Amino acid sequence: SDLRALLNKNWNDFDRFFGAAKGEVLGWLEQVNRLRADAHAKPVADDELAYVRVCFKRLEDVLAP
Repeated sequence: SDLRALLNKNWNDFDRFFGAAKGEVLGWLEQVNRLRADAHAKPVADDELAYVRVCFKRLEDVLAP
């Protein structure tokens, strides 16, 4: 959540690194954080896991050189 807050506050400094809109990037990070097993010990539904994998993939894609 700290990374998400940092990006949100300083988006103008980071937007050139992302090939996506601010809302999309922050949404992906929110979803990843929401399902972190180390921080939230609860069962994760298959559809939630599938979506968090999509979020990770999108983040990887926009950050790839």
